[in-house]
Amino acid sequence: MAVYEHKYWQELLAMQDPSCKQKRELAFRQLVHRVPLDGSEAMESYVTQTERNWHRPVMYYMAVMDCDDNLHDAVGANRFSRIRIEAVMTANDDHFAYEKQGIIWTDTLLLVTYCALFFCVCRNMYSFEDTFGTKNTPHIYCLIAMGLQAFAICCDLAHWTRYASDGEGLVVLDVFGTIFDLLSECMMTLVVLMLANGWYTRFKTYDVDDGMETYAPLFLIVIMMHVLFGALGYVDQDAQHKYHDFQGWVGAILICTKLTLVAAFFYFYSYSVDKIQKDSKQFYQQVTMLGLFYLLSDPLAILSSYFLAEYNREFYFRISDQGMHIFL
Repeated sequence: MAVYEHKYWQELLAMQDPSCKQKRELAFRQLVHRVPLDGSEAMESYVTQTERNWHRPVMYYMAVMDCDDNLHDAVGANRFSRIRIEAVMTANDDHFAYEKQGIIWTDTLLLVTYCALFFCVCRNMYSFEDTFGTKNTPHIYCLIAMGLQAFAICCDLAHWTRYASDGEGLVVLDVFGTIFDLLSECMMTLVVLMLANGWYTRFKTYDVDDGMETYAPLFLIVIMMHVLFGALGYVDQDAQHKYHDFQGWVGAILICTKLTLVAAFFYFYSYSVDKIQKDSKQFYQQVTMLGLFYLLSDPLAILSSYFLAEYNREFYFRISDQGMHIFL
């Protein structure tokens, strides 16, 4: 049995028919066990190996090998023979892989943050209503988006808490968490595009018929794009090579689709920027800058994650993406 560090395991996988000598040379540790070949007795072997990697997390892989073909020679052509090898590596009491460690306390912190932010936006909305006498503001859309996001985090928390104990979780809640998370992003994306089109700078209210003709098809397109995001998140979900939901061509499609929304944003901006009154110009520039940063948050988080090791990208993306959304 050989244990490999991540970088050497990837190097071993890239080799074409590696020899036993090459496998041994790349191994971080080698453990040789006696295996009874006549089935006369069962044998268990326990090995404890402690590695100090607190400041530099390392992913390890374990491979069971029969380099000298002893097992193959003993079995021969006997089709009734059966060899079963069970190997278990344990590090924690839960069932989380390394890239999912800390997900429960992270989601708990995010839920508390969204609840506090929800309360602050409510206070600001009522203050705005007392001053200007209207509730037709972006506040209500932001509250809906934050409510959906909070509900999505609750579903994720329930799923991951169950997963920590049984290794399976509640798939239904995982799916619902993804749906509500994407609906939250759809709502905020629509608000950003409406502000870029001049809402509260070029006009305060809009005609319902004109608004439906413009924003209803746009909102449907945004929903379709985010449905695609959700579906791509489940592609090869449990594959051994997949460390995060935006690896390879999945990430490329996600980035290209997000940039399509950025193109729509610039279309609205170019149409409205010359029509904004001078006294509203500064506010419009600030709002559109924040909106652009919001639309670019996912591509920026994905691209910047590639500076990290593969198995650190999932946690980094979760923190950076949600952090930018809360800040904006």
